[in-house]
Amino acid sequence: PAAAFHRGAPAPRRSSVRVRATMEAEGAGSTFSDLTEQASGGAEAAMVALKVLKAPTRRQEAYRFSKLPEVLKPGKLKVAAPAAPSDEAKEAAAGFLEMAPAGQRIVAFDGVVDWELSDASGLAACTAAGLDAAEGDDEVAAMLGRITEIDVDERVGQGTAPLVALSSAVATDGLVLKVSGEVAEPLYLLNVVTGAGGETLTTPRLLVVAEEDSRLNLIEHHVTAGEGTDSLVNSVGKVLLKKGSHLEHTYLNELSEADAIVQSMNVTVLDGAVFNATAIQAGGKVARYNLGVDLDGVGGTAEAVGVQVTGPGQAHETYCSIVHNGEDCESLEQQRNVVAKGGEGVFKGRVHIGPFAAGTSSDQLCKTLLLQDGAKITALPTLEVINENVVAAHGATVADLDEESVFYMRSRGFTLMESRTVLMRGFVEEFMDRVALDGFADRVGVKVDAMAPTENRKTKSFFQSV
Repeated sequence: PAAAFHRGAPAPRRSSVRVRATMEAEGAGSTFSDLTEQASGGAEAAMVALKVLKAPTRRQEAYRFSKLPEVLKPGKLKVAAPAAPSDEAKEAAAGFLEMAPAGQRIVAFDGVVDWELSDASGLAACTAAGLDAAEGDDEVAAMLGRITEIDVDERVGQGTAPLVALSSAVATDGLVLKVSGEVAEPLYLLNVVTGAGGETLTTPRLLVVAEEDSRLNLIEHHVTAGEGTDSLVNSVGKVLLKKGSHLEHTYLNELSEADAIVQSMNVTVLDGAVFNATAIQAGGKVARYNLGVDLDGVGGTAEAVGVQVTGPGQAHETYCSIVHNGEDCESLEQQRNVVAKGGEGVFKGRVHIGPFAAGTSSDQLCKTLLLQDGAKITALPTLEVINENVVAAHGATVADLDEESVFYMRSRGFTLMESRTVLMRGFVEEFMDRVALDGFADRVGVKVDAMAPTENRKTKSFFQSV
């Protein structure tokens, strides 16, 4: 019974009034209230929330190990004004669009969909529209207006409430997908960061409603036109999967290392629905991926796999929370991290199994390669179980390249560098094969090859698991 699931809350909660009162009393951090002056037509609830919700700081549990507060500072960024894309931006987009199936391509510049360059003619079982599609559609309007994690205990949440409120207040456009049947070919969604105007804040928005027994494979790709200009992408996605539906969502981050991005995805999975997520982070100076999945129906499935290829000076973070509210659900979290000298990675995985989630099966594992001195990873796999009738496991491993494996490769005629490169590629390619986009795996592979260590000694790096 759905009502029972609501009574069995997935985590300790406090009312939004108490949350706001506590924040005001603590006085930690500043708000985004200065950005409300730049908002155009933002939702009233979001505008109010921005005046109360605190901007991320390292003093908040959700951002204790994060670099995001260093780039997401109120007063530093200005909201990107809608403008026609430059020739350089169009040229950059054209190169990527060629790799996607004809009739299944949608392109946005700084979060604003360009319908002239997009081609959605092949979407027979799926409609694609802008945010104005919310007019007259109560379901879509409710999803747009909801601020995720507004009432979640900050000790276990991902800190997405201010990010979602900021997006709702300042975003001028977005993409709404309503899936009614099976879409055979992958749908490619490209967001190009133009950097027009310097240090700008862009707010791509995505809403997906999958009707009963529908199916969609969605590839969401973020790239930069040119060399980047210290822009910040605050991308927000909300997904509703109805009975028996299936969504494959692939998130690809190939931004310039001058830009930063935070992606916040919230997914609701109902009876028998399946959500498979793949997140590959290779770009951005600071990149954070927040994924929250609520298994609210009976027999739902959620799978979240991720790869972080973190070079010198980069910070990549993955925060994944799967909440089991319904019976007989399954979940899987798998993470692979490769971190070079001067790079920092964070993985925080959370699986919550509530009191009404009997018959749950869950597995969570994070593996990391620290390649050189000065590489850093923080791994926090967590498991919260309030039910005895479950099968669940979680863990994390951290190592440098295995010397025995390197020795074996060299005994077969490979050089030292070739051996390390092959082993590193094999470590990440298990999940790279899930990306149905020509050329992407090769580009990430080139970056992995360039990160291969040249020194022949044990790595002295930093690892912590809390």
